[in-house]
Parts: sequence; C-alpha cells; structure tokens
Amino acid sequence: MGFFDKLRAGLQKTHAKLAHEIKRIVTGSPRLTATTLDELEAALLGADLGLPTTHRIIAAVKRAYESQGGSGVDVFSIARTEIEKSLASTNGGLLRVPAGLTVVSIVGVNGTGKTTTTEKLAHRVQTKRQTPVLDA
Repeated sequence: MGFFDKLRAGLQKTHAKLAHEIKRIVTGSPRLTATTLDELEAALLGADLGLPTTHRIIAAVKRAYESQGGSGVDVFSIARTEIEKSLASTNGGLLRVPAGLTVVSIVGVNGTGKTTTTEKLAHRVQTKRQTPVLDA
C-alpha cells in the first residue's frame, strides 16, 4: 500500500466516523439544544477539524437552524461550505510573534511529510533573510 493509498484510507475512515456521529446527533434530537451542539462540537473536534473551524461550523449550524428551522438544516453541507472557505484562504503567510521567537509545532503520523514540510518552511524563512531554528 502506497503513501497516498494509506492517506486516502485514513481520510475515508475519519469521514465515515464523522458522518456516522453527525447523523446520530442530528437524527437523535429534532431540536437544536445545548447538548446537541456539544455533541456536534465533540464529533468535529474528534475528526481533527480544529477549534476555529469547529466554532465556525457550529455558528453556521445555529444560524441555519434559526433561519430555516430544524427540518431544513443540512449539517453536512454547512460543514462542507465552512471547510471549503477555510481551505480557500489566500493568506499563506506565517503568523509571526511581534517580539521574540515564533514557535511552529509540526505534528503528524510517521511518513506524512513532516520533515519535508519543516525543511520547506525553514527555507522560506531563510529567503526572507531571517534565521530559522529547528529542534526535534
């Protein structure tokens, strides 16, 4: 099994688990309650969507529920739209700390390109006449 096959299999597993959890949460309660939103938030965070993206999805679901009512809310399309918005961001710059070191943590499974990405990031910093410091 090649790298991309492993990546695809992992993403499909995460997608299936998230889809199952969202369906369970949404069909279990016809009303949008605090408990339902907490469960949805936990499922999204469990799928490694991150806190900012999860909060945007939760806020969009709340807005849709308030404007359409419970029957017209499609959590999957709302989540897809919010994720597409965040991935389509044109801001590719590194968020720098005004004073002191800017720390970037690269975390991931073995063989997913952490070292290569770190090297590319360090090279990008060097091309801007700045000094990268790497630590393992």
